[in-house]
Amino acid sequence: MILSHLPVSMGSIGGYGDIGEIDAASRAGAQSQAEEGAQLAQEQGLRGKARAVARVGSVADAILNESDRIDAGAIIMGTRGLGGLGTVLLGSVSHAVVQHADRPVMVVPSPGKASRRAEARGTVKSR
Repeated sequence: MILSHLPVSMGSIGGYGDIGEIDAASRAGAQSQAEEGAQLAQEQGLRGKARAVARVGSVADAILNESDRIDAGAIIMGTRGLGGLGTVLLGSVSHAVVQHADRPVMVVPSPGKASRRAEARGTVKSR
């Protein structure tokens, strides 16, 4: 399962456009992101399926609840790799999922972030 989240609208947003248009754009973006993730998983031999679900509460809770609902064998998720202050201020979805999951969790950094980390360590790998 590739899960992308949708915020649940809480009414109109003054001066920022029609809430229905905002919701539709959010749904389309989440579905597109989920489909991209599913394709990447399938290219690696996994049985990824695109799913975009509305959420109430945290993104981590939405991921955990949906993985329970479909009885996922594992959760594989990406990370933005905020690190340091960014993680302290914004929290880490991947950390929360790892801490609360009752099934295996794999956290995969973006290729760009992995490359920058390898360069910083002086261990650049060729693909």
